[in-house]
Amino acid sequence: MDQRIKQRDQITIISDILSIAKEKPIQLTHLWYKANMSTLQFRNHLSWLEKNGFVIIEDRILKITEKGMKMIELLDKQIRV
Repeated sequence: MDQRIKQRDQITIISDILSIAKEKPIQLTHLWYKANMSTLQFRNHLSWLEKNGFVIIEDRILKITEKGMKMIELLDKQIRV
């Protein structure tokens, strides 16, 4: 039996991070555990999300922005199709 783990694409990872964070601000460590990815992947995606205005990170707490909320709505629609 093939036991390979299916890798997530970048859009799915970004959607996962935003979905986790949309409920309430979350500590980066907790988000990292829930997102289930390597530290390097996590840092790269967080950097991209912050640089593009989808999240704000203050005192190691991640908050999703209005732009991030709109992005998650679009991504959810695309992933479901």
